[in-house]
Amino acid sequence: MDFADSGRSTLGIEWELAVVDASSGELAGFGPQIVAAIDDPRIVTEYMTNTVELITGVHTCIPEAVAELAELRELLRQATAQRGLAFIGSGSHPTSSWRDATIRDTERFTTMREESKAWADRLAIWGLHTHIGVESRTKVAPVMHVLTATSPVLLAASASSPFWCREDTGFASHRTMLFQQLPHAGTPPAFRSWAEIEEMVDHYIASGIIQSATELRWEIRPTPRFGTIEVRVADGATSLDDLAALTAFTHAIAEATSRALDRGTRMPALCELPLWAHKTNRWRAARYGTGMEVIQHVGSSGTPLARVADELIEWALPAAASLGCVAELERFSGLVRENSADRQRARLAASAGCFEPLLQELIAAARG
Repeated sequence: MDFADSGRSTLGIEWELAVVDASSGELAGFGPQIVAAIDDPRIVTEYMTNTVELITGVHTCIPEAVAELAELRELLRQATAQRGLAFIGSGSHPTSSWRDATIRDTERFTTMREESKAWADRLAIWGLHTHIGVESRTKVAPVMHVLTATSPVLLAASASSPFWCREDTGFASHRTMLFQQLPHAGTPPAFRSWAEIEEMVDHYIASGIIQSATELRWEIRPTPRFGTIEVRVADGATSLDDLAALTAFTHAIAEATSRALDRGTRMPALCELPLWAHKTNRWRAARYGTGMEVIQHVGSSGTPLARVADELIEWALPAAASLGCVAELERFSGLVRENSADRQRARLAASAGCFEPLLQELIAAARG
């Protein structure tokens, strides 16, 4: 399996957004029409007609990538405003029902829907995906391992989907629980080498489980055609500032890992945990968000998220300095203490259970 040449720690971002009615804030299935009207290859449709995705080119730093996203967001703002529409970036919609959503009629999506049936119908969810360039395929497995070990911290900070059909799910990231129902989704296996990744993909294809590596839906997966590792852990970002902070964490952790591999220095304690502990941490992040207790050592009951995050930030800070994203990484420290799910719940409580102010707040945050 070929792995394309890619610059070390280069960066690409994919930001999924939900199209909504500007007045009511409810989902509106006009994504294809909006994308056609803008006619920019960096703004595309997705699985459901209520979704658009903004895709950056290849960058070397967060500020450059965010600047491009701001440009694309302005194109989207103009196109939606002309039609009485707007957009939000949360991982789920607080009030609209998935039953009213329409799935795009393409061969790929029809196959996916047929395979996953009722679960596929419920995927009115939105995420933030980050591609990180890896200069050698020999680094793919160890970088994936560190990103997997630290991904529950990213998930907890990004959690923005506490509500579903006007109900509080009790989870900070309901999106995570929905998406994991698809085949080959969730935490990736613990690979020790590129050869192990190749072997598993070959077996999957030979067994008819998948047609290509692009059908693997792991939350952290190699993307051979780009020469990247794609991190698909995070809930949708409700603002560009949150997006920058979340992406900075991923970017800095990946570069810090690459440096540690080059120098033969130790990785964070989380990397020594077995796979079951990573999966437990992932579940806790989805359930409790900023209130999670992180399994940091086998046999320990748990460490507060903020303490673990601060240790990881300190470890990754030199890498962040070289990547030019120290300010964004420092903002990440705030998100592990109050994320979008926390803010949404607080807003609803302040509105005495009325969702409309929350919806307008999400529109304003996404618009910038």
